[in-house]
Parts: sequence; structure tokens; C-alpha cells
Amino acid sequence: QTVLREAQDELRLDTEATIAEFKALAGRYRLLHLATHAQANPEQGDFSFIVFSDGQGGYDSLFAKDLYPLSIEAELVILSACETALGTIYNSEGVISLARGFHYAGARSVLTTLWSINDGANCTLMSSFYQELDRGESKKDALHMAKQALMEQDDELAHPVFWAGFQLLGNPRPIN
Repeated sequence: QTVLREAQDELRLDTEATIAEFKALAGRYRLLHLATHAQANPEQGDFSFIVFSDGQGGYDSLFAKDLYPLSIEAELVILSACETALGTIYNSEGVISLARGFHYAGARSVLTTLWSINDGANCTLMSSFYQELDRGESKKDALHMAKQALMEQDDELAHPVFWAGFQLLGNPRPIN
């Protein structure tokens, strides 16, 4: 998988996956993939958060409101975490959420989730998604094909709870 292989030099795991590292690297790449824990705040969407390491074995939270001043001009941000599209609905503003925070920071498109996701199904879905992106498919078609592949590979994973919560927001064009 070309996309994954090329990204390996900037992979941050465990105690290296800090907010400071994210902020230092996020503006340099066209594709960002965050596989972590997240939680929506339906009462105050700006306080929906993504979990990062604090660098010392604990955790730290990056809130949606903290994304607004950042410059993240990625073509695609993948939020492989729970509830990243959920938040607070404001009249004439839309949903205030993590997805909106990334769009506000400059991301062209964000792959988000509507509910809690299953780690195993998520890994399988993302693997297929990247394969389709590498073939030159648009982001929306790559997601559609990955969902179809998941349903065809495993009868248990064919249930919509495992794939229907993933949605692409923003520009669907291919990543060149």
C-alpha cells in the first residue's frame, strides 16, 4: 500500500502521539490519519475532543475549538475514532464538531464517524479504502468500494453498524 508505506516515517504511536507533535506535523501533509479515541459533546460541540498522549503515559485532549487557529491544509483528514461528526447543531452554522474544526483549519475533506466504531472493522475498512485511493479512485468512491468490500468479506461485518457510520465530508476528488 503506497499511501501507508510513504507515511511510515511520520508515524507517531503511544507516547510520541502528542498534541505538540500533531501540531508540528499536521500542516506539512496532504493526508492525515488519526486512529485514536474521540468523544462528541452534543451540548457544546466545541468541546468534542480527540485523545492524544501527554508524552508521559497519560492522555491529553485536543478540543474542536483548538483546531480553529491551526493551519491544516490537508487534502484528506481521516478521523478513525468514535463520534467525530457529532456535536451541537446551531441554526445557520451547522454541526459544531471535530469535523467542522478540521474544515475550519483548512482541510479539504474529512472522513468522519457518526457513532462508536469497531476497531477490527475499522482496520479492514481503512485498508480497503487506502487500496482504492492508491488506484486513483475519488475519496467518495474509495469509501463506497471499501464499504462494499467489507460487506462481501465477512458476513458478520456486513451489518451496517460496522460501516454505515463512516462518512466523507468535503471535497470528494481523488488524491493525486
